[in-house]
Amino acid sequence: MIKKEECGIFLCYDALLALLPIIIILAAVTNIQIDPSGSNLELVLFHQAQDTLDLMSISANPLEPSTLEQISSSISDNKLESAHKIGNNWLKNRVENRKYRLVEVNQRNGQEICSSPGIDNTKIVAVAVKSYKGHVYKLYLGL
Repeated sequence: MIKKEECGIFLCYDALLALLPIIIILAAVTNIQIDPSGSNLELVLFHQAQDTLDLMSISANPLEPSTLEQISSSISDNKLESAHKIGNNWLKNRVENRKYRLVEVNQRNGQEICSSPGIDNTKIVAVAVKSYKGHVYKLYLGL
């Protein structure tokens, strides 16, 4: 039989065992590290750049050519001012608070199609590449 003096020790062990899951959860939560480097932001920006180029290759209306198709035909016809206007109009409406630069690297050897002011002064830049009808486009998207 348990004596009255020994009953307190079992009560202490019971209380410690009850606190053990709480201590384990607290240790796990305090061990989580948050990456302050901004690499998550770079990844998000890369996906936005890639998604933007993909959207440029798709037409909202199946009867009309896509934005990249219009730019490609303007470049093929040596109408670079028209390609600049088409690209700028589309990108201004889609990437409001981002800086951008669209470049054709295959047939024009890296010639800039269009860009927003201040793209050279951005701290974080993501690059997306897309091939479309014989043209290879690079989109630089920055903060």
